[in-house]
Amino acid sequence: MQAWRVWACTAAIVIPLAAVHILTASPPTAHAEIPPTPLSLPPHLGYGANVRQEYIIDSLFAPLGFEWIKLWEEYEDEPPATRLPYQVLFTIKCNGMPTDLDTWGDHVTAIAQAGLGRVEAYEIGNEPNLDRFWDNAPPDPAQYVQALQIAYERIKVVDPAAIVVSGGLAPTGRIEGDCNGGNGNNCGAMDER
Repeated sequence: MQAWRVWACTAAIVIPLAAVHILTASPPTAHAEIPPTPLSLPPHLGYGANVRQEYIIDSLFAPLGFEWIKLWEEYEDEPPATRLPYQVLFTIKCNGMPTDLDTWGDHVTAIAQAGLGRVEAYEIGNEPNLDRFWDNAPPDPAQYVQALQIAYERIKVVDPAAIVVSGGLAPTGRIEGDCNGGNGNNCGAMDER
């Protein structure tokens, strides 16, 4: 008895939906063919891997068939000298709030100029929600936003098509505390929420 009710409900839902589709579609003319509907694919963001250093690409990364790689200034000093067969995300060092934003901005400009035509995206720092990013000072999102803004402006002047990404947050779990007036901040780590 229960299976019959489920089948009846399913049929009642399917039939009206089919009828709606039939009623809303334009009827074909006597001599016209209805063209096939093209498949619509969802947007593709791309797949990539964090390789840190260029020399690893051929042995570890290339066999994966990914489109993006992430290289780091921390390990490479500057973007690739030649165009790689991948899209590149280059992480620019930013350990804490730069003491002189103009000088640091000049450094970002030089990195963007070195990466012009070879780097598609720039990540500004890494894990700014940890005290090690801040040279053991408490994490400070407002200060990080200032550095991110300078980096964005400087990169876009050199390469308007470049993507600028905020530094990826460390997965900290739930942090108790309100250091610097921010909930979820214990002065050593800040909750990634």
